[in-house]
Amino acid sequence: MNPRSFLSLAKALVDDATNSRIASPLHAAACRSAISRAYYATFQVACEFFTSIKLEVGRNAASHITIQHALNNSGDASLIAVGMKLG
Repeated sequence: MNPRSFLSLAKALVDDATNSRIASPLHAAACRSAISRAYYATFQVACEFFTSIKLEVGRNAASHITIQHALNNSGDASLIAVGMKLG
């Protein structure tokens, strides 16, 4: 599955919540789900990138920290910003 599909889902959830297409009691759940899906999309794209440059990040809970550290230590301002947001 393309991890960017999770970002599309997050955008749809936010759009639906913003435009009241989601019932009010579910609004908070939709927003939390959107944040979760956006995080997962970002994390998976970062995993793909690091795998492509032969940096093994693993497939366990520690891989989330590995990705954040790799981004934060990349020397690239845009990637550092992403790493900070993942934290």
